[in-house]
Amino acid sequence: MLNHLIHASGEQRRELTAIREDLERVKRTLQERELTGTATAAATTMDTMGRREFEDHVAGLCRRDGRTVASTGSASGPSADLIGRAADGRRLVVRCEHSTPHRAVESGAMWEFAGTAKLGHEAEVALFVTTSTFTPAALDLAARHGITAVHRALPEAWSTGTALQVLR
Repeated sequence: MLNHLIHASGEQRRELTAIREDLERVKRTLQERELTGTATAAATTMDTMGRREFEDHVAGLCRRDGRTVASTGSASGPSADLIGRAADGRRLVVRCEHSTPHRAVESGAMWEFAGTAKLGHEAEVALFVTTSTFTPAALDLAARHGITAVHRALPEAWSTGTALQVLR
């Protein structure tokens, strides 16, 4: 049992390291875009989508990468938009928040999703996907509860063919 826990801990550490590296790349990309004032076609397209279109877009990206997902409609409340399975069978719960690029997701929304995803749906993989950014408090909550916070540049990269590390 102890060996299994040690092995699982090592896997989680490698996953966290990869996620941190991805986040650093995204931060650098966002900083470069802020300095130059440019946005990609994927970002522009996502900005023009409505809430439901964005949810469908994220569901399509999950399916493209070999995940099974279904929209929850209103059955799961406002905090979980997609529920499914990762390729390896882990339970996947996704919240999609479409908002203006300059409005950051607050910790209250992350806290609500953490309860829904982890307690309500027993998510093994939880994604909070937004077209904007997260406040530092929201990112801290995500890290503490094992939620992958997918903000602005990550959906852009995901839309153009890059798979999310957490879904591999």
